[in-house]
Amino acid sequence: MKDDFTPRYEGVICASYVFPEGYSSSDVPTDEYMYVNECGYTEARKNSVDCMRPARTDFEIFYATVGDTTFYFSGKEYTLIPGQIAIIKPGEPHHFIVHAQKNAKVYWMHFTGTGAVEFLKRLDLWNEPIYTVGIDSKAEEYFMEIFQESRIREANYEKMCSGLLMQLLTHLSRLSHSQTRKRDHTRMKILDNVISSMYTDLRTNYTNSDYAKMCNLSTSHFITVFKERTGSSPFAFRQNVRIEMAKSLLLTTDLSTKEIAQMVGYEDTLYFYRIFHKKSGLTPGDFREKYKSYT
Repeated sequence: MKDDFTPRYEGVICASYVFPEGYSSSDVPTDEYMYVNECGYTEARKNSVDCMRPARTDFEIFYATVGDTTFYFSGKEYTLIPGQIAIIKPGEPHHFIVHAQKNAKVYWMHFTGTGAVEFLKRLDLWNEPIYTVGIDSKAEEYFMEIFQESRIREANYEKMCSGLLMQLLTHLSRLSHSQTRKRDHTRMKILDNVISSMYTDLRTNYTNSDYAKMCNLSTSHFITVFKERTGSSPFAFRQNVRIEMAKSLLLTTDLSTKEIAQMVGYEDTLYFYRIFHKKSGLTPGDFREKYKSYT
């Protein structure tokens, strides 16, 4: 077994290794369901900490609490901000940089086990490389408890570390789900505001990209979420709103068809005629003549 508390940079790295006597590396096989191979934390106070890691057979989890960390793995660059975790899967070489700033800190841990894959999948911590969990003192306490257990090494400390690891991952999963619900709720409120604007601002020709930016979503994701919310695409929904408003104006005012077309966002009157006829089966004039007597 090995302890390493030697600073390797102008910043500080504290590490504790939890692996069987006789091994020169913490990347070792195990028959345990879950097993902590290595754990610690990295602080970058004066200089950035730049570390290249070769591919390993175990998992590695990072939890940023202060400052940004840049990751390079799976051919992509990711920025881990405070309150996020990154999970590196077996066989993924990676490169990370903890950027120097006051008290910048990242917790990390290598773990393995026969049940590791199943456990992460059950917790919904499998499909994405990064999850938002928020700054959470309990999560930090779990990391530090495992760190301290591996340092002190009282009887059955390895079992204790395994149990704490499962509690930590379960807690992080709960935090991730909570953050997702909050984010989805906020997005739904913004989406409802977008839908409301489609009724009140008929003349501005916003694109799907414009609406997506309002919701802080990609265009494709916005279209998907909008369809789940309303049952139709943004374009079809907006078109229906415009035509329904045009029908109301035809029956309640004496405005010309051209004026109504412009009021509901159609500068091209001929195009408005075609859309109106397609939606109602009648021209605007025929619709007014047929139904105005009923109002």
